Amino acid sequence: MPTQANSIVVRYSIPDTTDGKDIQVRDANIDLYVGGTKLTPLTFTNKYSHYYGGYPFNNKPSSGKHHHYYDTVRTLLDKSYPKGTLVKLQVSSVDVSPSFTIDLADFELIGAPIPQPSGSLSVTDAAYGADPTGKVDSTKAFQKAVDDGHAQGKTVYIPRGTYTLYDHVIVDGVNLTGAGPWYSVLGGRDPKDHHKACGIYDKLQTNFNDISQDILLSKSNQGKTISSNLLELEAMSVRIFEGTKHANLYARFRPTIPDAVIDVVLNFLRQKIPSDKWDIAVDVGCGSGQGTHKLAKHFKRCYGFDVSPAQINEAKGAHHSDNISYDVCPAEKLPSISTNSVQLLTAVEAAHWFDFNAFIQESTRVLSDNGVIALIGYVFPNPTDPCNPNDHSLLEMITDLFFDDRLAPFKNPKCVSLERHYRDIEFPKNYESKLMDNIASTKRVLAEDIIGYIESWSIYQGLAKADRESAEVISQEVRHKVKSILKINDLSAKEVIFNFDHFIAIARKVSNN
Repeated sequence: MPTQANSIVVRYSIPDTTDGKDIQVRDANIDLYVGGTKLTPLTFTNKYSHYYGGYPFNNKPSSGKHHHYYDTVRTLLDKSYPKGTLVKLQVSSVDVSPSFTIDLADFELIGAPIPQPSGSLSVTDAAYGADPTGKVDSTKAFQKAVDDGHAQGKTVYIPRGTYTLYDHVIVDGVNLTGAGPWYSVLGGRDPKDHHKACGIYDKLQTNFNDISQDILLSKSNQGKTISSNLLELEAMSVRIFEGTKHANLYARFRPTIPDAVIDVVLNFLRQKIPSDKWDIAVDVGCGSGQGTHKLAKHFKRCYGFDVSPAQINEAKGAHHSDNISYDVCPAEKLPSISTNSVQLLTAVEAAHWFDFNAFIQESTRVLSDNGVIALIGYVFPNPTDPCNPNDHSLLEMITDLFFDDRLAPFKNPKCVSLERHYRDIEFPKNYESKLMDNIASTKRVLAEDIIGYIESWSIYQGLAKADRESAEVISQEVRHKVKSILKINDLSAKEVIFNFDHFIAIARKVSNN
C-alpha cells in the first residue's frame, strides 16, 4: 500500500464467454490477501466489458470486431492498514475464467459512516420502507420520505446500504444526507423505460454535483442542502465547455439563434420598453457568441460573458460589430454591468448550468424596470433528408445516442431542466413570466455536420476525456449509421435539414413605479 488505507479499488478485465454475456454471464472470484490475511474475495464480471461487430453493436462474439474495456470493483477492508502493507490478488481457480487482467489498484482511507442526525427521518423507516439491499426499487420510498421531511421540517437520512432507484427523486426545501458515498450507494435504471434512471434532483435544478460514480447529489433551493460525508456543496455555475477544442466544435456546429426566436423575445420586450430605449443587452453563457451578435443590431451596446476563456477567445476571433464586448465572467456575478442598466438579458442553451438563485439575484440587480430575462433552449435538432422528409431514422439515431449507456456517466443532472423545456424554472414574484414552446426553425447543413454536432455535446466530450478510444468508436458508429440511413458514402456531398424546436422561459422585472 502506498498510503494508509481501509479500501481498495481494482480496475480489471476477464475474457468474455464463448457465446457472449447474453447467453452466459461470467462472474469469477479472485482471492484478496491484505497483510497476509485472506479477506472476502473480489468478484470480476464480463457483463460490461465486451461488445462486437459494427453498428449497431451486439454481444455476440461470432460477429467479430471485438471491442474490449476495463471494469472496476471496490470493497472496504476489514480494518485500516498502515502504509507499506502487502496486498495480493491471487487466482486460486481458472474453472470460471481462464485469465484475470489487473490494470490498476488504488487505495483510500475511508472515514466512518456518518450517523443518523437526531430527530431526522430515515428512508428505511417503516413508513417508507426503502430497501438497503437494492433488490427492489426504492424510488417511491425515497420520494415519500423527502416529501414528509419537507412537510415536517426534518432532515432525511439515507442509511448505509445499496439502493435501487428507477426514477428521479425531487427534493424541495429539505436537508438530505447519507452515511457517505462509500456507504450510502444509489444506482439503477428502469428496466422497461431506459429514459428513467436514478437521480436526486432539486426542484429548480439550481446546482448539481457528482460526488461519486454511485450517487448524484445537489444543493437544493430555499437554503437547504444535500450533503455527502463531510463535504457540504458550494453553489457555483457548472463549467462544461472550457476546453479549446470543445470551444472550436461548439463554434462550428452549434446553431445561431434563429430570427424567429429573436423576434419573439424582442416583441415581449417591446410591450413595456420601446425600441428607442434599448440601450444594453447582456448575453450570459454566450459561448462563442452565436447569439450575442444577433442581438447587437438591436441595441446600442451588447455584452457577451462566459466562464470559459476558450469560448471567449472564439467569440473575439470571429467577426463582430463594434458595439459588442466579450469578457470572461460567470452569469452569477457581473461586476462590469451597472445596476438597473440592462433592458434584455439572455442565456442560450446555458441557463440550466447556472446557480439559479445567484443568477436571478444578479439579474434583478442589473435589469432596468421592465427589463426582460430570456432563457432560450432546445434539446437537439431533428435532422431530415430533404429527399425523404418523413423518414425519422436520423432523429431516432440521435435520441438513442443521447440516452446511450456509454454516455450516461457523463450526463450532468442539470440537463434534465433542458430536457423538460425549462418547465421547472420558477421566477421570483417580482417577475411576470411565461413559457413559450415549439418555436420552429430550420437550417441546411452537410450530413458530415451531424457527427460534428454530436461531438460538441458535453457528454461526448466527457467520454473523450476519460476514454478517447470509446469516444472515437461512437463517432465511427454515427458516421456508419448516417451513411446507411442516407444511402451515401460521401457525407460532405449531401445536405440535410436540421429542424429545431426552441423554447423560451421569459420573464419581465416588474416596474417599481
